[in-house]
Amino acid sequence: ERGGPTGDLYLAVLVEEDDYFHRDGPDVHVVAPISYVSAALGGKVDVETPLEGSVEVPVRAGTQPDDTRILRGKGLPRVRGSFRGDQYVHFKIVVPTDLSEKQEQLLRELAKEEKAEVASKESSFGRSLFRKFRK
Repeated sequence: ERGGPTGDLYLAVLVEEDDYFHRDGPDVHVVAPISYVSAALGGKVDVETPLEGSVEVPVRAGTQPDDTRILRGKGLPRVRGSFRGDQYVHFKIVVPTDLSEKQEQLLRELAKEEKAEVASKESSFGRSLFRKFRK
């Protein structure tokens, strides 16, 4: 009302949770799924930023599960100041559930090279056959 007493105005702002962005003050966290091949050999992944759209993030060769890249200044503006927070990209390595015959052959060759113990081809074939009948 005009002519009323002077005073302070207090506002309460509620920020709704987002499925992609997870906020920690001015900093933002996102999860970027990458293939195990990209994790081992290196590559690139596109991630969304809160204010600038999509950016390409390099994936270093030898990336481990839960490794993080920090994109400086790609977060949200700080309440008091001209600086922006950072964006943390958490890599999640995705292992395929259905391999082609060629992919399985290549992985078995890699396992042989690394002297890793893996299930026999017969037992993995039985599992995949059973899975098809279950569907």
